[in-house]
Amino acid sequence: MISEITEEQIPRIGRIAILHAPLSETIKRLFELRVYLPSLEELAKIKMSLPRNHPANRKLIYTRHGIVTKHNSPALFFLDSLLLDKEKANDAASVNQHKGVFSIDGETYNASLAQARREKSVKSKKRIILLPSETCFPISPTDNPELYSLLFPNPQVGQDFLKFTNQQKIFIDYSNNSPANSRGALPTQLALHPLNQESVLESQISTINCHIYSVGFCPNYRKPEESELIRLLTEKPELAFQLAREELKHNPDYLSYYAYATALWTKSVKSFGSKTNVPQNILEESLENYAASTLLNPFFAPNFLLYASLLCIKARHLINNQDIRTAKIHLIKARNCFQKTSELEPGYDYICQKLIPETTGLLSKLPVI
Repeated sequence: MISEITEEQIPRIGRIAILHAPLSETIKRLFELRVYLPSLEELAKIKMSLPRNHPANRKLIYTRHGIVTKHNSPALFFLDSLLLDKEKANDAASVNQHKGVFSIDGETYNASLAQARREKSVKSKKRIILLPSETCFPISPTDNPELYSLLFPNPQVGQDFLKFTNQQKIFIDYSNNSPANSRGALPTQLALHPLNQESVLESQISTINCHIYSVGFCPNYRKPEESELIRLLTEKPELAFQLAREELKHNPDYLSYYAYATALWTKSVKSFGSKTNVPQNILEESLENYAASTLLNPFFAPNFLLYASLLCIKARHLINNQDIRTAKIHLIKARNCFQKTSELEPGYDYICQKLIPETTGLLSKLPVI
């Protein structure tokens, strides 16, 4: 049960909702309030904008990040925790309530590990990172800088937050995770310690059913109807592409990434004659920008619909190349995006109720690995 909810508006930052509840209840209620668990950088901005005695600064606070551990295997850092999925969060709460330990299957872990290894050599924005062998380690501009730059895309925010907390580094601690007796991999959520303690992002299996504070966040979004980009996408896609590309160089938001991906894909399909003929590098670039847009605004339904459609196209390419494991991951992600589209915007329900069974059907035809 949720014991309290308070909402407030922070000038130049956005709307926040403070909740005190177990994780599964938090995930459900945040969606209803149209707010989301913030990234570490977003949480840092929120904390620095509030008085030091505010609950957001005095309590252990969930972030959107997570860690997955597996016995005798590398630990994985997820920019978007697996437990952000409502079904997984509910399953974890149910299992833990009965003194068990919730785990994901080995196939999901192996696919995520493969993705982390692929992304290791790519300069584009990473979603999963291999963690050091230590279960408690520092991050700063000089300590594990790859993970630090992932958590603080704007390095100035990171520097300001370290000054605000009077710390020189932030620690990530998952030493309380104990996957030794589990056949699967254990997903956990990362929570940031209060200001009066050492700056630590801590991951604990035992906290999933505990009442922990969360700061639901909704930035001051630019509205689609206020953006010239959206009008140009249908009237002049080439001009929309150029304007979105310029926005991405300076102060990008979710609409910049969405418009760029949509314009790039639209003009490429027209240029190459069909969706299946578009080169893989363009498909990947479009997917990457849709993914960035969903991260910045998880309530913009058109983005999830188009992102899911391209994930299905990518999955079919992977199936043709016999990469069944990665194809499954893409199809599951696509199905989740179709479902979220339907939840966010009932107007898309008709098309999503057609696409969800099609995606599930394609998944069921793939061989078990």
